[in-house]
Amino acid sequence: MPHYSEDRCSECGAICSAELLTIKRANFSPRTASAKIKRSRVMAWLCEDCLDVDPDWNRRAYASPGMTSPALERTREGNVT
Repeated sequence: MPHYSEDRCSECGAICSAELLTIKRANFSPRTASAKIKRSRVMAWLCEDCLDVDPDWNRRAYASPGMTSPALERTREGNVT
């Protein structure tokens, strides 16, 4: 594992304390066994300011692109009739 001499935000380039950086990771796993990670990689180290504007961070919690239906979307919008 490489030794990093600077704790730097990947977006804005600001040098931060290690405690203030959040690691953005991509984990690849089978659809039926999500606990088994086949491959993982670090996408970015983000400071608190950049984390607030990151589109993935601001995505709706537990949103999944493959788990949707018209009935579910109507329920989420409050259009239950």
